[in-house]
Amino acid sequence: MKRGVVASPINIQLIETGGFRTTGGLSRTDINYYSLYWDKVVIPGSKEIYFKLAGEEELLSLGVIERPIVSIGSNSDNYAITFPFQQLHIYSELQKSMSDYHWVLHQIGSNLAFPTATDDRLKNLQFELYNALPVPSSDVHPADILEFKQKNLDAFTHFHNY
Repeated sequence: MKRGVVASPINIQLIETGGFRTTGGLSRTDINYYSLYWDKVVIPGSKEIYFKLAGEEELLSLGVIERPIVSIGSNSDNYAITFPFQQLHIYSELQKSMSDYHWVLHQIGSNLAFPTATDDRLKNLQFELYNALPVPSSDVHPADILEFKQKNLDAFTHFHNY
């Protein structure tokens, strides 16, 4: 089964007095990690507040990532709440429309910024730990990663089915 990830482009932290702050975005190494271990990498962007990725144009042209654009509405202070809902919506839609993929959600940082309480969609989330896996450094070109994956397709297929 192919694997897909819906990732947040930045780490979002709510500020107790209102609003939010970002504490870093996806690095080239993060993107290399995604492109090596997942077959489809979806990183939503907001049309109101867009966080561009390093080397984004090249990543898009190579087909390494997709950047669907969502709307968070006119109040940018709601970004930290609305954007995770949009990310979850994209995840749910991809599970339906691309059911031949095993989809996971990913966010940067130690705190998940997803809705809690009674959202039934969250009951089926899997959290996977990949910290022990080797990751290509930021100086490895995305095209080289794609070529490596193709040459080692059988090994990656076995790894994903484990």
